[in-house]
Amino acid sequence: MCGTYLLPEVFPELGTIFAPDAKVIHIDLNAYEIAKNHPVDMGLVSDPKSTLAKLASALAAIMTPTQQAAARARAAEIAKAKDTKRSSQLERDKALRDAVPLHFSRFMEELTAQLPAETIIFDEALTNSPAIERYRPPTEPGHYFLTRGGSLGWGFRGRLESNSPIQISQ
Repeated sequence: MCGTYLLPEVFPELGTIFAPDAKVIHIDLNAYEIAKNHPVDMGLVSDPKSTLAKLASALAAIMTPTQQAAARARAAEIAKAKDTKRSSQLERDKALRDAVPLHFSRFMEELTAQLPAETIIFDEALTNSPAIERYRPPTEPGHYFLTRGGSLGWGFRGRLESNSPIQISQ
C-alpha cells in the first residue's frame, strides 16, 4: 500500500484481507495511517513518490530478464482483467440506462459529457464511486479526490452575498 489508508471504518473488514503468504509493505507520509486498519510486515514513513522511484530503480538493477518478462505479463493480465471488468460494467449500465428513477450511472454518463477537462472531482459517493470512476476515470494528478464519505464536504474560497440568488451559468 502506498500513500493511503486501507479499508477505513466505513466498510470495515475484520478478517484478513491479504493472501496467507503475502508480504505487506505500507508506505505513507503519515505514520498514524501505517498499519492502522490491518497489520503489515514493514511500514515506511516516507514520501511515496520518491520511495517508489527508488524502489523501481533498485528492482530494475536486480531483476533478471525472465523476472522482468513475468512482471510485464502480470501487468498485461491485470490491465486486460480491468478492461474486461469495465466493459462488463458499461454493458450493465446500458441495461439500466432508461430506468426510472434515474440510475446514477446514467447521471454520470450525462454529466461527464458536460464537464470541462480541468474539472476537479471530489468523490464522496461511497456506493456510487464505481460509476464516477467508470465515466470520469482519474487520470490527472490533483483532479480526483476520494473521501470515505460522511464529511461536511469541500469548500472553495469565495464570497456569497446574503439573500442573493446563486446563479449558474454555462
